[in-house]
Parts: sequence; C-alpha cells; structure tokens
Amino acid sequence: MRQTLKIIFLIVVLQTLNSCRSTNEMFHLRSHEVLSPNSELLSSTQYYLSQGDEISVKVYSNDGEKLLEPLAVNGQALSGDMISYTIESDGKANLPILGYFYLAGYTTREADSLLVIEYSKTIIEPYVQVRVLNKRAYVFPGGGESRAMVIPLENDQTSLVEALALVGGINNGKAQKIKLIRRYGNTSKIYMIDLSEYDEVQYASLVLQANDLIYVTPQSRISRKILEEVGPYLSLISTLAIIYNITAN
Repeated sequence: MRQTLKIIFLIVVLQTLNSCRSTNEMFHLRSHEVLSPNSELLSSTQYYLSQGDEISVKVYSNDGEKLLEPLAVNGQALSGDMISYTIESDGKANLPILGYFYLAGYTTREADSLLVIEYSKTIIEPYVQVRVLNKRAYVFPGGGESRAMVIPLENDQTSLVEALALVGGINNGKAQKIKLIRRYGNTSKIYMIDLSEYDEVQYASLVLQANDLIYVTPQSRISRKILEEVGPYLSLISTLAIIYNITAN
C-alpha cells in the first residue's frame, strides 16, 4: 500500500511540473535569434515622427500673426482652434497649401525647418511649429498586482526609466528581461534590455518612440504553483495513509 501511495504521489508531482511549464508570459520568444542589437536604440536620442502620429502644424508670419486657419480643411478639428493632421502609412500628412508632404522619420525641429522652406514659397518669412498630439507607449510592468498602462509621451525626451516610474516601477518582474517592441514602418523589432546591471544603465535613458511596447517579464512562481496544484492531492494521500495505518494495525 505504501509503495502504491508513493507511486501516486510521484505521478501527481510529475503531472504538476508538466502543467507548470505553461506560462502566462506575453510575447514569448522561441529563439533569441529574433532579437535586434540594443546598440540600435542608442542612436534614437530624440523623438521621430512616424505613421499614425496626429500632429498640429501652426504657421505664423514674421510679426507673430497666426496664418492658415481658414485653410486648415485637410485636418481634423479638435478643441479650441487646434487642427490635427495624420501622418499616414506612406509617411505623408495632408497639409494646407502643400498637400501631401513627407514627414515620417524627422524630428519635430527638422519638420519645422522643412516646412519653413516649403511655406516660404507662398508666405513671406513664415515661422512653423509642429507638435505631436497623440504620442503614447504601452507598459506591462511585471506580475503581482501590476497593471498595464498606456503612458502619454508628453515630451520628446521621455525615457524608458520614466515610463517604468510612471507605472510604479518593476513589480514582481525581471529587471534583466525587459522586452522593448518597436515598430519601424510595416515591421517590428524586439530588443531585450537588462537593467539589473550597472553596465547597462545607458539603456535606462533611451528615448521612447510612439507606440513603443515595454514588457517586463514576470518573475517565475513555479514553487507557489506547485503547492497550489499538489496541495489537494497531498491532503488526499495523507488521509489514505492514515486510513491504511489504522486498518493495518
């Protein structure tokens, strides 16, 4: 009887361990070969316009008078006098007077300069101000009570560590396994960032881009899972053992 109980217990443990192999981890990588080199991230020290960005374009004359308000028919009216224009999948936005103009891949300052050149053809000494209205990143900070959040990128220098701080830091997650998924046109790249080592601290200040997805890998909780799964069976086996000892005596 005791041998039978041992066999039953072993089967239960093996079955539980096998079930614990399943994971709730999102964006699970089958191979590290799909990872892109982190060195690519260090070149992105500023925010770059990309497809899907909603932008406002304000054009002023040299004396500070705002222009183009009556001509802002290509955009979407927002609150007040704000007009937004969408950078479409081809990287172009449909702007007043200019029509479709390519802006993807430029910083807002570079876009200002480009548009000044173009509007100078019809307006004397214009001043242009481009602003992104819908920049955001998505943060999954780990396991436990952590909640995923959509973080608005309110300035062009919002960093990875700022985004993590806004969601309460890394909670029950692995600081050495932070996935950053970034979209480039119609493709996406995955980076694995390690913030557990001081040598990697440079990546804490990397500038986030619109629609970046930050996923902190949750801590493994196999031991707790095993206890939850095996507990009822252990109780049953203990009861059977007690009954066996009573009847055997």
